[in-house]
Amino acid sequence: MFSKEDQRSWLKIQCARGRTARQCHQGLQEACGAAALPYRTVARWVRAFRQGRESDRNLMIRELAQDTGLAPSTSHPERSPENAENCLKMGSA
Repeated sequence: MFSKEDQRSWLKIQCARGRTARQCHQGLQEACGAAALPYRTVARWVRAFRQGRESDRNLMIRELAQDTGLAPSTSHPERSPENAENCLKMGSA
């Protein structure tokens, strides 16, 4: 139905309109049903958008790392968030 990126974009718009995390999550549940993002993720993104983050790339990398169980680390390049992102891209190709 709606991808994670689609839902994130919709959240940005709703934050700009002054909606709360709870209101945003409820809207996603109505539109996406069981495919809606978890409330915790919605709340984290709403908080980030309210703090003025225009670029959410780092937030997405952290989310990918959490979803896959990988720990983002700069001390181990093979386990870096960018590597995790690339692995996911290759896996979906």
